[in-house]
Order: sequence, then structure tokens, then C-alpha cells
Amino acid sequence: MVKKIIWAVVIVVVLLVAAYLVILRFAPRAIPTDTPVIGKLTCPYPVGIAGDSMAPALQAGTRLTFDRCSGGDKSNLSEGTIIAFEESGTVRISRVVEKTFNGENVIYKTAQDARPDTFIHVPASDIIAVYEK
Repeated sequence: MVKKIIWAVVIVVVLLVAAYLVILRFAPRAIPTDTPVIGKLTCPYPVGIAGDSMAPALQAGTRLTFDRCSGGDKSNLSEGTIIAFEESGTVRISRVVEKTFNGENVIYKTAQDARPDTFIHVPASDIIAVYEK
């Protein structure tokens, strides 16, 4: 009887830890990482390209792994960097065209490859993850 209780407790603990790691890995927000082990589990952010907005560089169906941690500083990205950000509850992918400022806040002027003349202004604080080749 005691063995069954111990076994049940172990299973519950393992399931809780697994659920926690899944939530951390796929949560669409920046996650602070204090240890290298947690960073390896939570920093990768898999993204599937659903449409043609980033064509021809990224085709629909392409899967990329973005870095949610990226050194923690998203205010110093270079032109051409591909970013993931949330807009109206949807994760969007765009390429940095220019770095601008609104007072002390960094705002990136971005565009999708298939729509280079349509700009999206993304505050550095809204960036979820960065794709670095």
C-alpha cells in the first residue's frame, strides 16, 4: 500500500514538472532565465511560418527556432534581424528595417519580406523572441 502511495506521488510530481516546462517553453512572452539549465529548456521558441508574408526568404510551412532570451537585451538589434512579436493576440514575424527612438524607448521599424513598403513599428519591449541564423 505504501509503495502505491509513493508511486502515485512520484507520478504527480513528474506530471507537474512536465506541465510547468511545457508552459514555460510555449508561453508567448519573454521569460527571465537565471540558470543555464532553465535557459536551455525555456529559451528556444519554435515558430511555424503560416503564410507568405516572409517569402521568398521564408516559405509557408517553414519551422524556425527563435531565441526567447537573446542575451536579454532586445534594444540593440541590427537591421535584417527577424523578430517575433505579439500583435492583437497573434504572434507575428517581421524583419528589422530601422532602429528608432521614442524618447528613451527603442522602437523598431519592421517590414515583412513580401510587403517591404508596409511598416510595422514594434517597441523593443513587445519583442517575444529573436531569430539568429
